[in-house]
Amino acid sequence: MILENILGAVGDTPVVKLNSFDKE
Repeated sequence: MILENILGAVGDTPVVKLNSFDKE
């Protein structure tokens, strides 16, 4: 999701970034 990507890019929620990568 774009929102998750933004959050991950910001570094506010690294867990979300990991989740995004796992989903892909």
